Formats: sequence, C-alpha cells, structure tokens
Amino acid sequence: GGSGFSAPPPPAFSHDDLNDMNQRLLSLESQGVGMLKDFFEPHLSSFSVQPGASRLSVTSTCYALQAMLSAQTSYETFLAFDTRIKELDEKSDRTATAYDILQALLHSEWREEDMFQVPLL
Repeated sequence: GGSGFSAPPPPAFSHDDLNDMNQRLLSLESQGVGMLKDFFEPHLSSFSVQPGASRLSVTSTCYALQAMLSAQTSYETFLAFDTRIKELDEKSDRTATAYDILQALLHSEWREEDMFQVPLL
C-alpha cells in the first residue's frame, strides 16, 4: 500500500549513550579549572598543549580563553577577567590576568595567512 510515509530512522544515540555523555560533561565541568590550569605557561601568558613551551600558542590560548569566558564563575579564582586589572597584587590567589593574556596574543607571532588562527584572534 504506498501511503508515502515510512517509519522514522532509529535514533543515532540511545538514552544510555546520552546519559554517559552527560556524566562525562559533568566530570569535565567539575575538573575543568584544574585541568586547564595545568596547560598555562606563566612566562608566556599563554596556554600550550605541551608543558614547557618556549613560544606562545595562539590557537591553544584563544581556545582556553574562550572556554574560561564561557564559564567565568568557574575560572574567577584562576583568571582576573577585568582587563583593567593589569597586575595581580601579592594577596591575590589568581594566577593570571586577561589583560596579560590578551597583550601576549596581540604581540605574538601569528600567521596572517593562517585561515584558522586569524578568525580566532
């Protein structure tokens, strides 16, 4: 009988798959600050994929900054988001300032022809 209608395809993910993903996201959210801090290079005001970097990573730093901006309350003990704060006082528990990170990005050697880096900046 050709009514033209067919059964919808089965869902791509099961309820258990989505529940597992949700649990992984919750874990990442609760541990994210500590994990991201481990990739910060204070001498470069940059984030890097491998510890001990000698050069600022534009891509890693932009993505780390984007992650922190999207969850500011989680990262406020790590980063001074107010760009008017140019230096941390000795009493501060924070590790970095957005001002220093943005200045480092602006003065970094990024590639103008890199169609991946340019939109990030």
